[in-house]
Amino acid sequence: MKILIPIGSFFPAQVGGPSSTLFWLAKELKKIGYEPSVVTTMKGVSDLPCNTKIELEGVQVIYYSYRFWQLPFRLLGSLFREVPRADILILSSFFYLPSMFCVILAKLFKKPVIISPRGEFSYSALEYKSFSKVLRIKFSKLLYPNNITFHATSNQEVEDIRNVFQHVKVSKIPNFMILPPKVDSNVGDYFLFLGRIHSIKSIDNIIEALDFETFKNSKFEFRIAGFEAENGYLDRIRKLTVDRGLQAKVKFLGPVNGDEKNKLLANAKFLFLVSKSENFGNVVIESLAQGTPVVASFGTPWELLKEYDAGFWIDNQPSSIMQTVSKILHMESNDYLRMRVNAEKLVKEKFDIKSNIWIWDNLLKATIRNYNETNHTRP
Repeated sequence: MKILIPIGSFFPAQVGGPSSTLFWLAKELKKIGYEPSVVTTMKGVSDLPCNTKIELEGVQVIYYSYRFWQLPFRLLGSLFREVPRADILILSSFFYLPSMFCVILAKLFKKPVIISPRGEFSYSALEYKSFSKVLRIKFSKLLYPNNITFHATSNQEVEDIRNVFQHVKVSKIPNFMILPPKVDSNVGDYFLFLGRIHSIKSIDNIIEALDFETFKNSKFEFRIAGFEAENGYLDRIRKLTVDRGLQAKVKFLGPVNGDEKNKLLANAKFLFLVSKSENFGNVVIESLAQGTPVVASFGTPWELLKEYDAGFWIDNQPSSIMQTVSKILHMESNDYLRMRVNAEKLVKEKFDIKSNIWIWDNLLKATIRNYNETNHTRP
């Protein structure tokens, strides 16, 4: 079965979680007999050939050059050739313009499609560029065929999708990943944020929460690693750091990748992800895989942290974050070590793609079967 995966950026790019998530998925699907191929752009990639097919750990990929990322003409042109060859498409975004183009072509060439909106239908996400998104949704309801299955990663995302498209098929599967190798850790006196620096992540709430004497007088600091994904937000939180007198306690590291990222995660006391909304959060899995517990907000689908005692699942207001930081600062070492053990247990049981690839296998086969029954069965 041939699977086409059009995506705006792809591994080794670290532009967002889907770049790696779909690489891991494609690798494991290849191992069980599928033929995945990827068409993408050079965004986040500088050291690979462009505009020609290469093999990346068994996966066929073409990285296209572009002038405008939302309208990568070479990628768009390739879809006229690639879509007819595929048996099914997997898309990692609803609002990315090439994704919408893919669905139109899939309708024309009678191909089923799985769309992973990656949190794009959450209330907080729909607030950004809302007028444009409303127009695209209305257009989609008029045009899009019944060949679409949505992939959600949490119960909340299932609800978000159904709030927009009431009668579509939705399948819930968490993001699986190839777990990174565990590095030797020497847990340091720091908390960590790692990811896109964007207001939806509520990093400002963490900084406000750290403005209390117990933290200021402790050895701990807060490290922020990642790239700016919203103009002006990085300047805002830098200014907030100064206004709160936390210049010596808050460090801005910039983007980190590879071994440096794994070491940073492994040595953190806790990872913090207190987003207003988050459809998943791959960085949580990466942290847990290194044995590092996580503080996540109710806006994320990480209630399992509480169930496994592998961290905290809290309200994302500064007062709640402050209370949690205070608990951590006063935590007994045995309790903390137990959380680290539980973190590894959680990620191995629930999110290892190698032991869960059968779930995607079932979804792909069911999607094609349902599409064929709906569109080709005649009385």
